[in-house]
This record gives sequence, structure tokens and C-alpha cells, in this order.
Amino acid sequence: MKTRRRVRPRFFLFVALGTILIVSIVSFLLRPRMPATASRDPAPSQLSVKSVPHPHAFYTLTPFGLPQPLKNFGLIGIGPGVFAVAGGRTTTGLNGTVYTLTENGAVMDGNLAQPRQNGGLIDLGANPVYIGGVDSQNISQASEEFLSGGKTLSVLPQGLSRFAIAYNGRTTYLVGGEGLAGASPDIYRISEQGQASLWSQLPIALVHPMAEVFQGALYVAGGTTASGAISSTIYRIPLTNGRPEPWAKMPLGLTDGALVLLDHHLWLLGGSTGSHLSNAVWVIDHHTLIPTQSLPVPLAGFATAYFGNAVWILGGQTPQGLSSTIYVLEANH
Repeated sequence: MKTRRRVRPRFFLFVALGTILIVSIVSFLLRPRMPATASRDPAPSQLSVKSVPHPHAFYTLTPFGLPQPLKNFGLIGIGPGVFAVAGGRTTTGLNGTVYTLTENGAVMDGNLAQPRQNGGLIDLGANPVYIGGVDSQNISQASEEFLSGGKTLSVLPQGLSRFAIAYNGRTTYLVGGEGLAGASPDIYRISEQGQASLWSQLPIALVHPMAEVFQGALYVAGGTTASGAISSTIYRIPLTNGRPEPWAKMPLGLTDGALVLLDHHLWLLGGSTGSHLSNAVWVIDHHTLIPTQSLPVPLAGFATAYFGNAVWILGGQTPQGLSSTIYVLEANH
């Protein structure tokens, strides 16, 4: 007589676990796959701030100043150590006087046909030309005027003011600004012959941005948007393709300051936050902001000029009023 083999309870446990495992694997293999979502452009990274100031900035004063307090005026080099100054706002109104400025001081050198401010000076075939700006009625101008002879011409397709100017050799870039229709996102490229073309457009319209060409790209920082907000974004625009890229974020929004080249770096000088003037000076090293010695006074609406290995900082608006002072900024390691 045969005896029946006893089936132990743990046998059923193993069978149940195996069944669950097989069902899980089959379900996973048969599950419909979701399509991958398109990647978005990365948001600009916040610039990190180094706590140790380096390189160090130091300032001296020229033994002379501008002939009168000025802000938002045009300035351009017209020879080794020689600059032309035109337009701007004085303590009594708009400036129509043209000055020649050297390391020995400034002398009067004619007058604009029409006083203007918030325009700029560009170089057309070794001839300085005042471009854009607003007149005494605060109307943006489209005509340009040679400083020598008072001859006028038309370069811009529309009246424009409060733009930034950056130079790359004999090519000039006009960035943003304000026209009859309001704030502008346009970037114009102007040849030495005075031919202007719409080269690029910023993602947003900006008034009083800061701009400079550095290592094959145009950098545009800050500015006031069409809504009145102060931008903290820095855009990088390769000169090879003209496509703006949000490159970094500043710790705060700034407008009407300056981007300059010094000591093989971009430096961010002064400006306005909208509620107060800034005396901060930052060195931009890749995606790092290096704080250095502040401007002697909070300042906006000033002009800058390269003089040897130094940067001249001329005029501008201070908390106490308009300035005629010229500071010399140098880097020291």
C-alpha cells in the first residue's frame, strides 16, 4: 500500500511568489512607454559672488574735470589719447557744445546744430558722428550729425535714444534703447561707411542697457524693461551668429551703468537699481562676480574711455547732483 506524499505549506508560498514575480515582469515589458519630453533651454545661472576682492581696483583723479557737469553724453576716441565729447544734460538743460578732451584738459571745439542727450558718438570713416538722442522736447531723433562741419545724414531707420554702444574694430553695435514706439529690443550693426542693419534682437526690450564686446561675443547687461522693471540678466551674443543667449543673472537689477574691459576681464561699474544709485564695481570672471573697490561715489549716466591700461570714468549723476569729475580706474594685483 502506497502512502500519499505530504505537500508542505511553504511550497504554495514559493509558487505564489513566483507567479507574482512573473506577472510583474510581463506587465513591465508590455507597459506602453511615454515619449520623452523636449528639453528646455537652461535658465541663466545666478552669478556666484567671491568674498575676497581680487583683482583690486584703485582710483585717482585727473588734474582737470569736464568743462561743466554732464550726464548721458556721447564720448569717442578720435586719436591716441584724444576724445570728442558732445551732447548730454547739464545743470541748466541740454548741452549743445562739442569738446575735445586730452590728458591736458578739455577745450571747446564747436556746437551741435541741435542740443541733445541720451544719444552717442560713433566713428564713420575717422569722422565722429553724433547719433540718435532726444531733443529738448524729449523726442527721439533719427538724424545724425558730423561733429566737423555740421553735416547731417541718416543712419538709423527710426529715432532712437538711451541705447548702449559697443565697438568691435570699426564696427559699431547699438543695443536696445527707446524709440517713438517705446523700448526697443533691436541691435543694429553699423559699418564704417554708415550702413546700419538690424543684426539681432534681444528677448526683451531694454532701455539704458550696458554692453561691451569681449572674446568674440557681445555682452549685454541689465537695463530697464518696457514695464519699468530693472533687469538683472546678462545676455551673451556670439558675433558669428547673432543669437542671444541668457548667460547669467546678476545679484540685483542695474541700469545706466557701464560694462568695460580691464585686466582681461569684463568689469561692471555703477548704475541705478531704480530706487538708488550704485557705487559697486564687479569683475566678471566666467560665472563669478568678484567685488572690488567701490566707486568713490554712487554713479549712473556717466561715460567711460580707455586710456592706456586704465579706464576713465567721466561725469554722471551722483546723489548730490551732476558731476564734472573724471576718475581714473586701474587694476592692481
